[in-house]
Amino acid sequence: MPTKPELSILIPIYNASTILPMHVRKLLDYLNRTPYAFEVLLRDDKSTDHSLEQLKEFVHKDQRVKVFHNTCNRGLGYTLNRLIGAAQGKTLVYCDIDFPYSWKTMDDILRQVKTFDVVVASRYLEAAHGHVQWYRKLASRMYYLLCRALFRVQVQDIGSGLVAFNEKTKERVHTRARGFDFHVEFFARARRQGLSVKEIPGEISEHNQMHSFLIWQHGPGVLFRTIQLWVKLFDESPLS
Repeated sequence: MPTKPELSILIPIYNASTILPMHVRKLLDYLNRTPYAFEVLLRDDKSTDHSLEQLKEFVHKDQRVKVFHNTCNRGLGYTLNRLIGAAQGKTLVYCDIDFPYSWKTMDDILRQVKTFDVVVASRYLEAAHGHVQWYRKLASRMYYLLCRALFRVQVQDIGSGLVAFNEKTKERVHTRARGFDFHVEFFARARRQGLSVKEIPGEISEHNQMHSFLIWQHGPGVLFRTIQLWVKLFDESPLS
């Protein structure tokens, strides 16, 4: 019977063919240097480029890499929920495919998740390192203040591209969001479940990032769905 992995890395994929092979190889190189038994789960959200074909090549090279795909474009939240459901690890880590943080930040988050239920790498804490465009800082700050008012969520980098959590969190936090609003629902439900959430400063990588979240394109929809989420969760007691 196969040994249960200690670590599951979860990566949603959409139209990432220009960076996907390089970053998956870098991730595997990093994981092979750690003491963890691991699995890497990648799920393609009906990309229109060659992402899925590239992903399948990794499956043939390393049995610890598992590839899934949606039959139609379903959104980030749906894709992440399916990845979480398929994960077998004791610790689960959600990463963006462009890996916006350094491997040192990954080391930090894996160390901290042994103590806390949820650990979030943040671009916006005072001790964070690296450049973030001013308009992204402003938009993120405004969204954080909204979510703190609506859900009492204390995480400043709600859309962080690096989040780790344990099996207890997987069992107790069940989200229904289909899009980018997955993040705030995840943290809102974690808070209501009494789970410990730790935000740590991240060290942003020097390489160019894809920025799958485009403020002017995705922002209005996220705001609308965040208000919808607040209305939906208002009558839930306790939030589950």
